[in-house]
This record gives sequence, C-alpha cells and structure tokens, in this order.
Amino acid sequence: MEENIVEQTHARHILVKVNELRTDKQANEKLIQLKLRIDNGDDFGLLAKGNSDDAVSAIDNGDLGWSIPGELVPEFQRVLDGLEINETSEPFKSRFGWHITQVLGRQNHNNTESIKRARARKVIGDRKLNEALQNWNRGLLDEAYVEYRLDDI
Repeated sequence: MEENIVEQTHARHILVKVNELRTDKQANEKLIQLKLRIDNGDDFGLLAKGNSDDAVSAIDNGDLGWSIPGELVPEFQRVLDGLEINETSEPFKSRFGWHITQVLGRQNHNNTESIKRARARKVIGDRKLNEALQNWNRGLLDEAYVEYRLDDI
C-alpha cells in the first residue's frame, strides 16, 4: 500500500449556539464583538474559555486539536482551508451554531496506518455481520415447522 499523506490543521474555536434565549442575530453579534476584542489584542483562549458554548473545547482554550480534511463539518472545513496560520476567521454559521476559528498550525501527516486500521475494521465488521445473518437464518430454519397433509381426494 502506498503512503497516504494528508495535511492536518490545528485549530481552536469559539462556538455560540442559538437557543430560546439567543437569536441567530444575537449569536452573530456576540462573535463580532469577540472577534474585535481578539483583533485588539485580547487572548483568544481566555475568550473561548469564558464564552464558548462548546464545553469540551472551552476547557482547553477552544482547542480542537489536529484534524484532517473530512473530519469536520464542510462549512467549518471551508473556513479553515481559507485561513493562514494565526489568522482568525470572521463569524460563520454551521449546523452547530455560530463560530469564529483560528488556525494554530498545519503539518503533513502520514495517514497510512489509520487507513489500514479502518479497512481491517470494515473487513472484521463485514465478517461478523455475515456470521450473524447466517446464524439468524439458521435459527429461522430450525424454528420453522412445516406439516404436510394429504387429504383424501
């Protein structure tokens, strides 16, 4: 198998969700204000900690870790692909809510082992599914009862 090299992106974000208390417009405006603060020197990580509705990444200053193309929703991936390292995006919307994101770094990553593992999982999963279907079919046949009657004609 040939090597599969992909470009990973290390990013962080601030998510503001729309809910009963916050409209679409209010979420966008909140992020516009946060982006202005970042542009004026406020720390992105501290703002993420205090303002992001993504509780998991907020704990870690909004850090999403390293991702490869296809792991993130398409809207998010398009924005990341258009940013330079250390650049912060304008507010944008995904199915999760409104975001601003910042690219922290990019690197090439050999993804060959991940692809091999995914293929192995698929082969094993297909085998288990086939075996389960055969067992189920055998069970149906074992439980089937057929009675032949020959009526006097």
